[in-house]
Amino acid sequence: MIGLSIAIELHQGGAEVFVLDRGDSPATWAAAGMLAPQAENLGDSPLGQLGFYSRDLWPDWAKKLEKLSGLNIDYQACGIFLPGNQGRSAEGQWWNAQVLQSQIPGINVQAGVWFPQEGCVDNRLVFQALKRACEHLGIPVHRGVTIFGPGDPQLQTVNTSSGVIAADLFVLAQGSWSGEWLDIPVYPLKGQMLAIQAEIGQLKTVIFSESTYIVPRLDGRIVVGATQEWAGFAPGNSEPEISTLHRSAIDLLPWLAGYPVIETWWGFRPTTPDQSPMIGEGPWPHLCLATGHHRNGILLAPATAYLLSQQILTGKPEALLAPFSWKRFVKDGLCQGEGAKGLQ
Repeated sequence: MIGLSIAIELHQGGAEVFVLDRGDSPATWAAAGMLAPQAENLGDSPLGQLGFYSRDLWPDWAKKLEKLSGLNIDYQACGIFLPGNQGRSAEGQWWNAQVLQSQIPGINVQAGVWFPQEGCVDNRLVFQALKRACEHLGIPVHRGVTIFGPGDPQLQTVNTSSGVIAADLFVLAQGSWSGEWLDIPVYPLKGQMLAIQAEIGQLKTVIFSESTYIVPRLDGRIVVGATQEWAGFAPGNSEPEISTLHRSAIDLLPWLAGYPVIETWWGFRPTTPDQSPMIGEGPWPHLCLATGHHRNGILLAPATAYLLSQQILTGKPEALLAPFSWKRFVKDGLCQGEGAKGLQ
């Protein structure tokens, strides 16, 4: 998602762009699509500032993407509800038991905080729309291409499964696979999820508890997530984790027990030691980074695409991106992270 979003912004800014796609199922496909910097309590940190900026871009960005692609992406400014006192310190609307039951009938919670400016989007529809938009704009997307490494010291070429490919600038946006040929601390954090088919309109807001999140879709599906596992790239779902997710969702919304689980899946979040992305100039000339978005790739896509594209096209640094340089991980001349174990 990040790479296609950047390609579209660069193309619309006048650059000649092509995309190399290795074809792995991206984190985009596996996400829940929450737009939740406030509910995530990102605060006034650099990540929070970028997150709030990007959240506010989403309404217009969604319209733009739908116009470019001709597809609906199920963007919902539906708010996000945090049960109990976990969000009480942040700005939001306090819902007591009476208000809560009127807004989320049947929820097994007495009170909590609702953030009306937050929302969600169907990440799978967004991914399809991005691909369709690239087609409509004439941006070449070369699928099934694996990058093996730089073709020269300046990184004006890369060696790939399709041969040597040259460009004035490469943008690395390979998600969890970004560290395969570049020594940067990006690790896969596995997440398992499930979907329940309920009635259309039965749940009208996102529920985000400490144990799980429950995200409605316009077609009545309800997405439940997600585990966090240091499992490398180990594929597949496991019954204990899926069962735990299902029970957690039913504990919050007991009526979910009356509807079938229609799908389970997994994906890999690209995670860094500080759980913040690397966006901007890379460690080689002719290279920019846009990776390591952890669990905020959907939220941060508009800001990452717009700000990095502006930085590339104008040559002027973007202040919001300054804290996300790869150089924050440099120690003794080497790019280092704490490693997967240190992230837990």
